[in-house]
This record gives sequence, C-alpha cells and structure tokens, in this order.
Amino acid sequence: MMSLYCRVTLSPAQLAELFRAPTKKVQDFKDWKEWWSSKSTYGDSEMPKNLDALNYDDCPTVGDGIQAWTNADDFFAESQYDSGVWRFSILEFSDNFREMTGMIAILRTAVQFSASADDFMIIAPYIEDGDAGAYLVFEKPDGRFLAEPTAAHEDEARAYIQRRLKDT
Repeated sequence: MMSLYCRVTLSPAQLAELFRAPTKKVQDFKDWKEWWSSKSTYGDSEMPKNLDALNYDDCPTVGDGIQAWTNADDFFAESQYDSGVWRFSILEFSDNFREMTGMIAILRTAVQFSASADDFMIIAPYIEDGDAGAYLVFEKPDGRFLAEPTAAHEDEARAYIQRRLKDT
C-alpha cells in the first residue's frame, strides 16, 4: 500500500484560489507514458490509450478532490495549512497506477500556485518497504517527474507520514 504526501508553499489567498481552481485532467500533460513505463506494474502494464478514463470526473475543482479524499474514512487523508505551507497526505492511498494517475493530475494543478521550486509530491510505501510509485517536483509550468526523490524530500515525507501514523 502506498502513501501520498504533497507539500506546497503558498499564501492563504493562493490556497483558497487553488481549492476553487478547476482540476487538471490527465490528458493535460504529455509525460505520463515515460513515468508509467518506468514502473513495474502487475497485470496490464500498458498505459491506457483513453487517458480520459483515468480522470476523477466527480471532482471538478481541486477542493472537491481534496474533500472527497479527506471525507472518506478508509484512506486516512488529511489536508493541513500552517505558516504558508499546505500539506496533503493520504496514509493508505493506492498501489494502482491507474488510481494514482487521476490524483496526480489533480495535485499537478497546484504547481501553478506554488511559491517554491522546492515543493513536491511523492507516492511511496511508507507503511512497508518498496520503491516510490511517483515523485513530482513542482517546477513550472506543469511539474516534472523524477525517478528518485531527493534525500531531503524522502526524509520529510517519511517523517510526516510516520508522525501521522502515530497519531492515528
């Protein structure tokens, strides 16, 4: 089971604007195939040809997407804003790349609001061992997938998820 951690630096007004923003769709980005093909998958390992099928259509805004996850008890999702930093985490997210893709697209919307080139999101198995499912740095304009997280990002995400696990 993978966990998700996302950190974005932005003002309270930018956070409100982000939550009102229409979600980005999977087909808005051109780098999925490279990311998808770099991962070991179970079963059908091909990226679906119909990218529209990977979108979370019931989440027209970023806020709708975040609220859908935080309202679902099964996943232990949390959205927290403090001192200019928004953190979003899901303790029990998914190890299914089809499910990951739609959520990554929603979170990629935050790239345009990010005030720091050091912002990122990572999906990794912090409850058990294994390789990262996805690591995206928030470089403008759309973010960029990297094969491995930096040690600092890995440590930050791991510490945050571990702290949440203790509090759950």
